[in-house]
Amino acid sequence: MLFTFAVIAIAVVIVIFTTRPATSLKTAGIQANQLITSAGGPAKICDEASQMFKRFGISKERFLSASDLKDYPAIAALGESHVILPDNPPRMSIRVGTHLNGYFIEIADTNSPIKYIQSSNTLELVKSCIFVHR
Repeated sequence: MLFTFAVIAIAVVIVIFTTRPATSLKTAGIQANQLITSAGGPAKICDEASQMFKRFGISKERFLSASDLKDYPAIAALGESHVILPDNPPRMSIRVGTHLNGYFIEIADTNSPIKYIQSSNTLELVKSCIFVHR
């Protein structure tokens, strides 16, 4: 009985550590690239984001609901929480995982004359369009 419990406990620990979200920027970048590929690729993601910026606007913060995302399946597949932020440049921020163990995919409005400014905890995945940060 004790042996069975120990085996189950070890199996649970293995599952937790192999399926948990990214804990480093490098790992977040790898996972985000996999998500982007499975969602249709970078061109599809950037195209859908461009359509969304035109449809929903960029002048004020807007949290997007599931009904807002129904016409944008690639963007919807990236994460849990989607918001358009009216920064310079305007961008969409998508949370992947939890605040503690996850990361954010940010998609810049490529029609803006201002380019996305990277910080030290940001990784550029697709030139001037898709970034990831913790």
